[in-house]
Amino acid sequence: MVTRSAPPPHVTQEERSRAKRRTPTPRPPSSSATTPLMKQYLELKEGHPDEVLFFRMGDFYEMFFEDAELVARVLGIALTSRSSGADGAYAMAGFPHHALDRYLPRMIAAGHRVAICEQTEDPASVRGKRIVRREVIEVVTPGTLTDEKMLDERKSNFLLGVHLPRRNAKVVGMAWFEASSGRFRVAEVPFGELTSELNRIGPAEVVVADRVYDEGLEAEEPTLSGQLITALKEAAPVTPVGDWAFRGKAALERLCERFGVATLAGLGLSDKAAYVPAAHAVLHYVSEMKPGYLDRLDRFGRGVELYQPEAHLALDPATARCLEITRPLREGGGREATLLGAIDRTQTAMGTRLLREWLLAPLREEQAIARRQDAVQALIECPAAHEALSKSLREVYDLERLAARAAGGRASPRDLAALRDSLARLPKVQAAVRQAAGEQAPEDQVSFLPEVEAPLLLEVCARLEPLAPLQAKLAQVLVERPAASPREGRILADGVSPELDRLRAATEDVAGTLRAFQEREASKTGIGSLKIGFNKVFGYYIEVTQAHKDKVPERYVRKQTLKHTERFLTPELKELEGEILTARERSEQLESELLGTLREEVSEAGAQILATAAAAAELDVLGSFATLARERGYVRPRL
Repeated sequence: MVTRSAPPPHVTQEERSRAKRRTPTPRPPSSSATTPLMKQYLELKEGHPDEVLFFRMGDFYEMFFEDAELVARVLGIALTSRSSGADGAYAMAGFPHHALDRYLPRMIAAGHRVAICEQTEDPASVRGKRIVRREVIEVVTPGTLTDEKMLDERKSNFLLGVHLPRRNAKVVGMAWFEASSGRFRVAEVPFGELTSELNRIGPAEVVVADRVYDEGLEAEEPTLSGQLITALKEAAPVTPVGDWAFRGKAALERLCERFGVATLAGLGLSDKAAYVPAAHAVLHYVSEMKPGYLDRLDRFGRGVELYQPEAHLALDPATARCLEITRPLREGGGREATLLGAIDRTQTAMGTRLLREWLLAPLREEQAIARRQDAVQALIECPAAHEALSKSLREVYDLERLAARAAGGRASPRDLAALRDSLARLPKVQAAVRQAAGEQAPEDQVSFLPEVEAPLLLEVCARLEPLAPLQAKLAQVLVERPAASPREGRILADGVSPELDRLRAATEDVAGTLRAFQEREASKTGIGSLKIGFNKVFGYYIEVTQAHKDKVPERYVRKQTLKHTERFLTPELKELEGEILTARERSEQLESELLGTLREEVSEAGAQILATAAAAAELDVLGSFATLARERGYVRPRL
């Protein structure tokens, strides 16, 4: 069950009051008319005052009061009312439960947070006047999305935490985290460059301290808090979080504990930086919205990266907009009307996301720029290697988000198959890069080696790990095209588990199994006319004609006598019957268990998969630049 965590005991009464719901829990017009169902709804809403509560009632999700009015307006569904006695009625709206995948993304895209409340027991098991138990199983917010159906594969989805120190208004601390990949970055940014960084990061949601949020909204004259909240609201939906989450000392202790260090200096960070409270607040918020999720992501071993603004050009929103880097000036213009759309030749989703980041954060250091140029030139001068690189990357799926889903225990069988196929392409990617970098060349093709050295290509290639043992395991265990679930078809290949093979045989060839049993019994007893039958009263039976009843062995138990035949049972037949009738269920259960074990093995390699994903994305962007240069005849600029 997902509930809002209580403030720590050391916070002040003022902070406790502020941490309570910002939106009062709705009440029916007449308390005397409140039904047990409505009481249950109000109790659940009490724990989630700032989220829209999708309340499951049978085959529908229902919303009431202000939530109903909001949902009707955002989704364009009918708004009705329910009577509450003589005092009036209250608003009500709803939609079929199977339409959740259609409506939930629209609510999140509109900037709202949604609490999903499900029935956690079978209504058929409820007796008397007691109502079905319900619990909030998940809170979905714009900045904590992990469901690929709700994510744009071409854009990162960051939750941003912003900390405004009381005593130092010159800088703000920023920390941004992507739940779908586990990426986590921090930075200290001059206050004057805040809007530039917001434009670069493009957060899906921002969290700030309650104190700062309230001061920013209530200020009657321009203040730093007011400027901050105004800038944040223009960038993304803003969510206030308890002040205790932004306390420097406590935040530092929690971060050190999470990353297993005595000081953040071991991670290349500063213990006293303004980003420390922001980083803690972000992780606190994610752990509230998705309990246990961070613990599963920790197996990645993915730490915190320090972003250095001084190494990149700062593009203010007006400049970025006028240059039409990621958004067109003309209303209604599509992605193709932007710089990103015009130059994007990437082959993978993760490459597209990295290209966007590079365009919004141009390098300032000449040496770093030259290293990228060398890599692009090497690819241009080795067309065969460049073509092989592009072709191989074209068959690589989104490794970054695949790894995150595996670590979170949400990788579907098709995700695992995509990982298998992607890892299989990486040796070809490595060979193409090494050829382009001049490290190796095919026989009789030495002339194809580039004239320029490209150390960046080799450095990135060294981080590309094909994980051959894991790939071989996935290839051995999974069928070519796995079903979405064990109930819908095969996932694991034959030979993975002898028990699973036996259960499948019993499930898929019942007639053959019974025929083989019948032939064995006929041979043992010498009764050629022996038959196996079935009825709903006592299941499978052995039928013997009256003419051969003297050949029936003692181990046969008579169950029924008819005019011309007699029917018998044996322990072996009852055991076979049990296997046949329960084989499918046991087969699905066993396949699910084996699939879970496979997920665990994949998640243990999460850190290596993520490092490989980052390397593949970088190679993809460099290859994209080379493709564009060749298409348009671009030349290397001198700096």
